[in-house]
Amino acid sequence: MEYTDIEFDDVRVWIQKKRNNPQKPASWDDLMLACKKSENELIVFLDTKVEDDDWPRMSINDWKEIVIQQKKAEEETIRFGIESEAAIIHGDYQNNIVRISQDKRSSWQTYKKGLLDGGFKQQTVSEIERASLSILRRLSLDTSSTKPIKGLVIGNVQSGKTANMAALMAMAADCGWNMFIVLSGTIENLRKQTENRLFEDLNKPNCRINWYPLDHPSSRVSRIRKRMPCTLMKLITVTLLYV
Repeated sequence: MEYTDIEFDDVRVWIQKKRNNPQKPASWDDLMLACKKSENELIVFLDTKVEDDDWPRMSINDWKEIVIQQKKAEEETIRFGIESEAAIIHGDYQNNIVRISQDKRSSWQTYKKGLLDGGFKQQTVSEIERASLSILRRLSLDTSSTKPIKGLVIGNVQSGKTANMAALMAMAADCGWNMFIVLSGTIENLRKQTENRLFEDLNKPNCRINWYPLDHPSSRVSRIRKRMPCTLMKLITVTLLYV
């Protein structure tokens, strides 16, 4: 069974919520039984989730394997956060609890594969992953109770800024962000060039997230776009005009 398939997304989200509960985080040992007291209670829990929340049907071994994969993903995320100090972030904001998606069809994993297939060294891709995650963990999906979060990332000429930007967008898309606005300068042909590159890099055929470029945003949205699935990621590139 392929546990990274999209049908197990709700299962992984449930595990992450239990793991990241600010009041009482669940240990990995507890999660092996879904915080129940016995395997019999775990079976009842899994059957209930199938009926009530449309979870895929799983055996005890299936459940434990998914928990093990989530544990490895968390450990990998922590490792990326401490193994290198090539990129440094200054700021007062606390880190959020996002994790790197391990789904091979996620936006980040398909983009990562594209980098490696395109000739990027593993060490370079690992640093892009670490730096992008560090930035993403300073953002928030909900600013209704806090002020908006603003930041500035600075890079040298030809230092891989576009690759890092695309990586950040891919990771953010996996975590629920669904619109990205790129301020791409004052020259129209360069704006279009940036849009094409980002779209080609992110919109992989085997990715479970579909990207759609909007180069002339309008409040008049077609009925077709309104019916597009929630996995649609909107990419807006804007040419800056000065008056």
